Amino acid sequence: CKCCPTGHYCVDGVDIGNSHEGEIRRRGEIECTKCEAGKYQTKAGQPFCSVCGPNSHFSGDKCICNARFFRCPAALGNGQDCGDKHLGSIDRSKHLGACIACDEFAKGADCTAAGSELATLRTAVGFWRATDSTSMYHVCNPLNPGECRGAPIPTNGSSDAQCADGHTGPKCAACDHERGYARAIAGGSNASGANVDASA
Repeated sequence: CKCCPTGHYCVDGVDIGNSHEGEIRRRGEIECTKCEAGKYQTKAGQPFCSVCGPNSHFSGDKCICNARFFRCPAALGNGQDCGDKHLGSIDRSKHLGACIACDEFAKGADCTAAGSELATLRTAVGFWRATDSTSMYHVCNPLNPGECRGAPIPTNGSSDAQCADGHTGPKCAACDHERGYARAIAGGSNASGANVDASA
């Protein structure tokens, strides 16, 4: 009797090949076994299934964070911040590569969808963040929170994507003069004929 090599599939002792993605074959077993629910295997020819970390699940071809969590990068680059600077270095190191709670470390983010990461966090309405490398959010104008419409910062890095039409700058507090917007003045008129921001 000859055992089939680990990670391979054999018929009558003849090596037919590797187990397929999403399957495993343990040493001595003849047939491949599908990974149990909640476990995965992305490579062929493996003898074990993997499990996603806490607060995450397998989707498509990788582990993604559950809703209400976001993935802190495995290594923080210059200027990157996962909202945990108030913690000691040992606790912060536990967050690297992990899915951490938005309501604790990214207050102002909209994490209702699964799969959020630091760079792709969507800003909630009424909040603004300076760059996609921080989870530090700022409250916008409390009298008109809609100035900050809520959106992710696109890959071109423009934080104005978070602003309502006609607004620009930090916390979307300025009018976008380059696009012809100006603040409305009660009882006044706009002689330039430019767009008037009546929301301000």
